[in-house]
Amino acid sequence: MTALMTLFACYDFAGDEGRIGFVSDLQIESGTKWNPEHGIVGGSDATFVAVAEVDAEDGEELPEVWGEADGLRFAASEPYTLLVHGPNRGRGEAFFDGALDDHFELRFRPASEIVLVDLVGEELDAIAFAPGGETAVGVKVLDRWSRPLGYRADDLVVEADGGLSAWPEDGYLHLVADDAGGLRVDVLDAEIFTEVSIGEAHSSEIVPIHEEHDHIVLLHRAWTAEGTRVFGAPVEWPVGAEQVGPDLAMLATQPQ
Repeated sequence: MTALMTLFACYDFAGDEGRIGFVSDLQIESGTKWNPEHGIVGGSDATFVAVAEVDAEDGEELPEVWGEADGLRFAASEPYTLLVHGPNRGRGEAFFDGALDDHFELRFRPASEIVLVDLVGEELDAIAFAPGGETAVGVKVLDRWSRPLGYRADDLVVEADGGLSAWPEDGYLHLVADDAGGLRVDVLDAEIFTEVSIGEAHSSEIVPIHEEHDHIVLLHRAWTAEGTRVFGAPVEWPVGAEQVGPDLAMLATQPQ
């Protein structure tokens, strides 16, 4: 069994027959995994791994299966794993066969637009920072009909100038601003350029964005007087909340 199969205790999506669960190295937005309902950025090399039998009992391993792709260039050098290259407007089907069999559709489309989003998926038309502020923003790649496309985090390329520093990490863009600057983001053939300004928060709110059995994650959102989203602004978290990242805090809901 491959290391990836040991790593993943669940799967991103099931094949069309509902027999095998799969993971991939694609995301449709930072932090959101791809599934076959979405297309993929043309020119991508995508990896798919069969990791689980959907109806298996706990602890039961997936029998050996091999993958291939109909209509697309592919490589399957080991069981469970399939690497597919998809040109623009390429279309095909991924098949996995063995003791079990399953399949799913692959559609590669030209990328038309890149959109930056915050941690709850709100699109960012403009970005400002408090001096020295930092944050992480997500990236969506859209086709010409504004439909999200799957892409590899490794295909995310970022350049920053002026007083802005930026780098990709874990599928997100991490930004630190000591002064105004510019940000360019590329994913294969698509790109976006955004001017980043320095501003002060005029209004703000704290919203819950994720809940577990013993804690909730809080996000601080702030805006300038002109309505531009501003990151890294001073914040007073609720009593008991512990800051765990830029504009993020965790609040326990169970006694410690």
